[in-house]
Amino acid sequence: PTDHNSWVVGHTIEEALQKACDKFHCSPDNLTLNQDNDVLDTWFSSQLFPFSVFGWPEQTPDLKAYYPGSLLETGHDIIFFWVARMVMIGLKLMGQLPFHTVYLHAMVRDAHGKKMSKSLGNAIDPVDVINGISLEEFIPPDMSDLNSLFKQFIQHSLLSGTDRWILSRLAYAVIQCNTGFTEFQFPIATTACYHFWLYELCDVYLEYTKPIIRLKQNNSKLSNMEMERIQLVCQILYVCFNCGLRLLHPFMPFITEELYQRLLTRNSPNNDNNTVNSMDSLCVKSYPKLSD
Repeated sequence: PTDHNSWVVGHTIEEALQKACDKFHCSPDNLTLNQDNDVLDTWFSSQLFPFSVFGWPEQTPDLKAYYPGSLLETGHDIIFFWVARMVMIGLKLMGQLPFHTVYLHAMVRDAHGKKMSKSLGNAIDPVDVINGISLEEFIPPDMSDLNSLFKQFIQHSLLSGTDRWILSRLAYAVIQCNTGFTEFQFPIATTACYHFWLYELCDVYLEYTKPIIRLKQNNSKLSNMEMERIQLVCQILYVCFNCGLRLLHPFMPFITEELYQRLLTRNSPNNDNNTVNSMDSLCVKSYPKLSD
């Protein structure tokens, strides 16, 4: 019915019938209820997401700890359907905005510039990609550098240190990564990580340190000056690996975590896994800052 006075709402048929009787001052025998055929819009439940996942309406510890959030990442096509509704319902039910920043990502489009969607029929089915290409062909060219990174790390996992040039490049990478995250210009951060690891640490500094490290491998008797030089280079490389993996972790969490755990093990006394804190993970480490 278009007449809003004809509507009643109830959790059950019996409850709705009782409300209708009270509203129209008549007996149940004189009323006929017709249930609405429409279902509730899915965005209605989606708008509850910022607090419903933490046990609301119960005042749970998680709700107190994690609401409100800070950043929402989404697409511009659902600002009205989702973002605006979360804001309104958050203010109404929680008294606070659910987040203070919204980051709008780019849209995945087809060859004609139209947004890919199931309704338009122009979306790519992942199954077609999986069945139509080999694993080697599916890996982007940039990913091939991960194997090189892994091998270099294993070969020099006992190294750590502080050298003026490489540390200056590390400091610059830290600045660029923090700038990229602060300004939501993520390519700035990924480019800084890529250039530091590939072109500065691996291409230049690791090659430079090989003759120094081989001094210890090829000579049983070294002078105090030579030993101090080797120890310094090791300290430099350890700082670069440790900080460099933390910079890269948000973009490549799995391989950086694996390498970081190996770094901790190799740097522990007698390469003992038992001396490594099991809770020492990159995912709970603070992101590097220049003050570090």
